[in-house]
Amino acid sequence: MTSSVTAAANSFIDCGGSPPCLGAFTSDILAALERVYDLRTTYDFASVNMSLGGGLFGATCDDEPYKPFIDNLRAAGIATVVASGNDGATAQLSAPACVSSAVSVSATTKDDQVASYSNVAPFLSLFAPGDEIISSYPDSQFAIASGTSMAAPHVAGAWAILKQAAPTASVDEILQALTDTGVMITDPRAGTGTARPRIQVDLALDALLDVENPTPPTLSVTPGSQDFGSVSLGSSADKTFVVRNSGGGTLTGSVSAPAPFSIVSGGSFSLRRGASQTVVVRFSPTALGLSSANVTFTSNGGDASPRVTGIARGVSAIIPNSVDLASPPANFTITGEGISDLGFGLPVVNFMRGSTMLVQVRATALTGTTTLTVPFSAALTVGAVQAQVYMQTGGGSFSPLGTLALTITDTRPVPGVSAISPNTVDLASPPASFTITGTALANLGFGLPVVNFMRGSTLLAQVRATALTGTTTLTVPFSAALTVGAVQAQVYSQTGGGSYSLLGTLAVTITDTRPVATVTAISPDTVDLASPPANFTITGTGLANLGFGLPVVNFMRGSTLLVQVRATALTGTTTLTVPFSAALTVGVVQAQVYSQTGGGSYSLLGTLAVTITDTRPVATVTAINPNAVDLASPPASFTITGTGLANLGFGLPVVNFMRGSAMLAQARATALAGTTTLTVPFSAALTVGVVQAQVYSQTGSGSYSLMGALPLTVTDTRP
Repeated sequence: MTSSVTAAANSFIDCGGSPPCLGAFTSDILAALERVYDLRTTYDFASVNMSLGGGLFGATCDDEPYKPFIDNLRAAGIATVVASGNDGATAQLSAPACVSSAVSVSATTKDDQVASYSNVAPFLSLFAPGDEIISSYPDSQFAIASGTSMAAPHVAGAWAILKQAAPTASVDEILQALTDTGVMITDPRAGTGTARPRIQVDLALDALLDVENPTPPTLSVTPGSQDFGSVSLGSSADKTFVVRNSGGGTLTGSVSAPAPFSIVSGGSFSLRRGASQTVVVRFSPTALGLSSANVTFTSNGGDASPRVTGIARGVSAIIPNSVDLASPPANFTITGEGISDLGFGLPVVNFMRGSTMLVQVRATALTGTTTLTVPFSAALTVGAVQAQVYMQTGGGSFSPLGTLALTITDTRPVPGVSAISPNTVDLASPPASFTITGTALANLGFGLPVVNFMRGSTLLAQVRATALTGTTTLTVPFSAALTVGAVQAQVYSQTGGGSYSLLGTLAVTITDTRPVATVTAISPDTVDLASPPANFTITGTGLANLGFGLPVVNFMRGSTLLVQVRATALTGTTTLTVPFSAALTVGVVQAQVYSQTGGGSYSLLGTLAVTITDTRPVATVTAINPNAVDLASPPASFTITGTGLANLGFGLPVVNFMRGSAMLAQARATALAGTTTLTVPFSAALTVGVVQAQVYSQTGSGSYSLMGALPLTVTDTRP
């Protein structure tokens, strides 16, 4: 039987201002404990549950008044199980859980983690589940609750079960059984990582029964034998035995196996009644053929020697094992034992140099289980090679059969280059192509050699040869990307999809005797916006279209680009025609002339000065008619007069009708008579009061210039 100590309180002060609540005075708790002690002969109490507590103590609190009462119950064989508290402390317990003779309990979650709210300390007794527990609740209800108050009843109830099974067991013995058989849980919140057991009632029960009714341990091993099947040399396979204590007490012993078998895990065991563990045995063959042995289980509950067998498969030779690339074989012949197609294709061979795979080749034929035919691959290069042979065991899985040594040599002439012609090029008259001579030049199946034209570490151009005469002469197209200066022509033979081998480097000198491109004048160099020209004429020397379009002109004012214009015509190499742009505004302008040298690259030819003036009359407004409007009889439109009024290509002027900073209406003129008279529609949005008619000329798609503001009075004589 388990007794629970709780109490109800109805005092406003005792319940922190929210009665009723669950609580108890120390005197009431002591009286309850004493009551249990007094009834110990009337009822067969196993434990007392105390899901309560207060305060925090960093060490045992045996000076608390609970101590003698808990001691009396313990001496009578009754455990006092106390919740550790829900303050989230990592090195403190609440009272009375901190009493040394109490069984203190902290809470774990459903995935065996310490609950964040649980108090834990090195002197804690046990962990038990306490998170999201279906618990009884006041008024005959059930609810899901969490806390160490949920964990403590787990232990108190378990105590009653264990006491029923082992009536003579003391508090110390039951606590020891729960401690010895529990799952160790470490609190990660504390720096020291306190570890205490989480109860396992079934194992604790077995431990107590061994004490109550001792029976000797008995060794049981299953299965009686294991066959590892075929395993490749250099590989291994694992099989499992299960060792169980089918008797009582504790079964202890060890497991051993002779080579080529070994024990991977479970080599020693200590098992309580009914417990078991797995023993993993590995087969690692070192020689081809059948291997058999006994795995020896030795224990205090008897011995066993189950049989293990396995067959080693592998490869033993490759022919030829030395290959000259001057006369390579069509195939290799690989011999061995136990070679087969397991349903996923014939074995594959990885030809390796160190950790680099040169090529992977699948066998094309298998004779019996001993002889493979493997095609030779042109990807094999001079040096030592390891032929790793694999059997395919699944869609993407392979088992090694072994590794065979192979040597690749090459007695063919070494490819190289010796000369480039011409080795001096004038860009004024460049050749159509270069001629490169050398020895053993070839297309290795990935295209003719390529030439990287370099200046230091900078690649000017990469060009592939277009023709090969015999093995000595390459034709390589000239590239317009070559510029004045010394150039290194690096010649590469392509050896794979993305791999190349350097054949040599040849020197080339690039010169340019063409006149230097420059600009000397722009006409006109002074422009009046009242009568702008259709085009500018720019003169200079060496002007040209380099294949990316005629030169362009950036019209600049300081660091601001007013407009960029491309020339529309070139006469000879001296005269450019450049369209005038309406984006040019009054002031000094620098015309920067650029030759386009690439898709996005330009070269400055020079800068020419241009002066922009404007003798046109200044646009302004002088009057609005009518300037007084009665909303009882408004006009259809206003007439605004002024000078220099115009449509600048973006629409007739607009009028903002303003009252202070508020815009009442915006209207665009609908007609312009000459340069002096605008017709602007009346707007019903005009209201009584003084109005400023701000007149703007539109100078761009979203830009405007104020020409003036005219006063207007709006009245309303309507009833």
